Amino acid sequence: MIELGHTRVDSNISLIEARKKARHIALKLGCSEIKAARIEAVLSEMIRQLLNDTNMVDCIISVIKNQDKEGINIAYDNLEVPFSLNCAEKYVNLFEIHEKPDGKYLINVFFPFITVEPDFCESLVEEIRIEIESPTRAELLKEIEEKNKELASSREFIESVLENLQAAVYAKDLNGKYT
Repeated sequence: MIELGHTRVDSNISLIEARKKARHIALKLGCSEIKAARIEAVLSEMIRQLLNDTNMVDCIISVIKNQDKEGINIAYDNLEVPFSLNCAEKYVNLFEIHEKPDGKYLINVFFPFITVEPDFCESLVEEIRIEIESPTRAELLKEIEEKNKELASSREFIESVLENLQAAVYAKDLNGKYT
């Protein structure tokens, strides 16, 4: 098994980005457009159902290549409740639920390579890993928004402290003069 990467989904925006990544990876691995669309649809349906029960879903994308099976495996980890697959069941070759020792669940969904078996070179695997791990534009914008809120909160706190102090407060400007 070759682990390609890990992504977390906690909102509709991150779900859309995870779908895009999964489809793009499936196409890079040689899946047909139809197979890539099915992988995208199953991933989306499962995450939407799982987000009803939990705040965040961890997805681990890997490729299984051994004598028994060859294909893409998507694992959903650290789930609080077991899960049943609804309408996407007919598109999945293998659906397994494992209870872990800590009482949480791991779900594996397997999609076999049907038409083209990809040529796994180290550069392809590394390229896909970088793609999965790199934040998307939406994730970066969300992080910037959160940091701006933190900065505004910090600024408001400092202004509040300075306004309510009884003592005089001096500060140096850029030229080194006290103001």
